Amino acid sequence: MGHRRSGDVVFVLIAIAAIMAILSQTAFATAHGVMADPALSAAVAAMRGIDFDILPCEEKAAKAQEIGAAWETLTGAGSAGRAALLAELDALQSSGDEDYYFKLSAAALLWRIGGLDEAAVIAEIWRRVPFEEQYPYVFYTAYEAALTRDPRALPMLVAFLGDKSGSTFVPQYYLDIEWPLALDFVWGAYGPAGYPVLLEVVVESGNATMAESALAVLCTSEYAEALPVARRLAFEGETAGIRRAAIRLLGWHGRARDWERVLIGLASDDVDDIQASLWALYQFGDERAVSYAIPFCNHPDPWVRDEALSLLALMCTPESIGAIRKVCEERPDDPDLYDYECYADAVLWMAGLDWEAYCALPPAGREQAIAQARAILYGPRPGGDRLAQSEALALVEQWTEQGYIDCDGLEDTENQIAAALVRDDVGALQELRASIYHRLSDEALRDVAGVDRIIQKIVRRDLAGKGP
Repeated sequence: MGHRRSGDVVFVLIAIAAIMAILSQTAFATAHGVMADPALSAAVAAMRGIDFDILPCEEKAAKAQEIGAAWETLTGAGSAGRAALLAELDALQSSGDEDYYFKLSAAALLWRIGGLDEAAVIAEIWRRVPFEEQYPYVFYTAYEAALTRDPRALPMLVAFLGDKSGSTFVPQYYLDIEWPLALDFVWGAYGPAGYPVLLEVVVESGNATMAESALAVLCTSEYAEALPVARRLAFEGETAGIRRAAIRLLGWHGRARDWERVLIGLASDDVDDIQASLWALYQFGDERAVSYAIPFCNHPDPWVRDEALSLLALMCTPESIGAIRKVCEERPDDPDLYDYECYADAVLWMAGLDWEAYCALPPAGREQAIAQARAILYGPRPGGDRLAQSEALALVEQWTEQGYIDCDGLEDTENQIAAALVRDDVGALQELRASIYHRLSDEALRDVAGVDRIIQKIVRRDLAGKGP
């Protein structure tokens, strides 16, 4: 009897445990509004444990179709689909199962189902999962959220700053989207209302990756409130990435007091530090940059050499053209120098000269010849009617509505707009940038670069003669 009783007790305990487990699962499902819908369960199961890298090629297409059908089932189910996803996410959290693919898929699906109402949940997923596991799901979801320009999207956009891994490809424009370009599109589309949030991330997040990412977005913002923070971080930044991002930001903004800070990376042995300072020097717009760049034209790293030569070409001064010519003569068999040699010859051709005739000119004649070529290349072009401020603002408003810059009928566009507008108009140009980022294309990047140059010209003209 005793043994039988013991067996009965064990059986009863097992039965009770089984019943409690069923009740627990039922309560869990009820709490999330989902009760064992076979179609939803099958859809969730179809998204679990996926690794396309190890799937045989012949199975990938079928699996992709299965996943697509699962997405349609879950999105079509609305709140019930949402509940099924949340239940599975909670189960994964409890079990410790990573299944990054499912988590990022679930985040993208939650966006489809609930949009901005799911921003906090999506942001929490992104903070815990490496983006590279399924980067397109993250980027396109973040981009769509940014396009709303709704403050409710900010938790997602802030979380998007926290991971530099992953990439996706836009085939129609042959455009690779990865960090930091992805940040430019996402935060660029959200617009200048995001600048204070980004600065808060830099100052208060305590996360080095997020701080570096936020500085990278603010780099071309003309958000003056970021300058004091960048000045401190150029020296004191927690990581090399933060220090470089701060230097780039200071270089682009080009305030006179920041010249020495922009030079910091040139004293480093790290090629990334050197490149950051060379880029910042060009953006600073000061011809003193030429003499600092020349020694790096013979640097052992090809990327540093290219950055230095690009700076010399873009600055387009007698000293820089002479330095390019000298480097080309010293390394006549270097194929990487062909474009720079052609550029130097083209500059002289625009001035009606060849190298021999140019060298025969006195210093003042060389200055005049290069200035003539520079005006052809970069403007401003002499003569012609100038836009009134009201006309320039009307064009900016039109372009903002269109989402692109239409130069038809307007020559020397950047210089014309910059000459007509004043510093108080920079806000309108920042809104123009945001509207352009609503096009995910390489053409958008070219238009944004033009707007950036207009902003730089306006601000630097305003600051000229005002000191640091």
